[in-house]
Amino acid sequence: MQYDSNAIFYKFRHLDDTSNFMAFKALYNCEGTKNNRFKQILQTSLLHASKITTLNDIEEGTYNFVINDTASIAQDTEEIWNLKNKRYICSFSRSSENFQEDLLWAHYANEFRGVRIDFTIAEENSSDVRKVNYESLGTYENINLAKQNINTIMLHKNKCWEYENEYRALLNEKTFPIKIKQIVLGKRICNITLFTKPDEKERILNRVRNIAKLFRKTLADSNKYDEIPKIYAYKLMYSNELFEVN
Repeated sequence: MQYDSNAIFYKFRHLDDTSNFMAFKALYNCEGTKNNRFKQILQTSLLHASKITTLNDIEEGTYNFVINDTASIAQDTEEIWNLKNKRYICSFSRSSENFQEDLLWAHYANEFRGVRIDFTIAEENSSDVRKVNYESLGTYENINLAKQNINTIMLHKNKCWEYENEYRALLNEKTFPIKIKQIVLGKRICNITLFTKPDEKERILNRVRNIAKLFRKTLADSNKYDEIPKIYAYKLMYSNELFEVN
């Protein structure tokens, strides 16, 4: 990837029990929960990377090739499988013309109850990052060509996933460092509508402020930021206008 220091990437994260602050906080501090996984991102500024077999597309890493030697086919395909399985994949998105953000909120952020982490990537880590290809790979003329194109195979997805505009860091370790710029809370966290009564609106805003306060404290305690990243929420559940949560 050609390095751009201003490029903003998105990571959508699932959160649970955001409608009840005390329940949310309990999960936030409970190891092994999705809320705690998000807390660890704030503490470390590291995204988790996964093996290709754990990703949600059943056709991840598939490829086509011409069979020239049936005697070695099992050994050759197992070798490719092992090469793929040595690597870790960290997936995230970037805004584009075809980017459909609402679908990512729905699929990866607990139906708008989670968060979007906006972040940049340091130049020294940018060489690991590549854009996913949604076009057909075609057919390799032999198995050896497939072996030589492991990264290309691991960066390919079917056309139906193009709405994600995915980028991937292909890694030899389980984490990928980022610099958090801001955090956006999902529309169902600050679930105010035009019909919300004033007392209920204040109750919702207090819950949202408490959640944001918890995130800011975690970021401050990490000692990784001279200026704590801002936290935003949607003004209305059916609006795209954001406000800073203080």
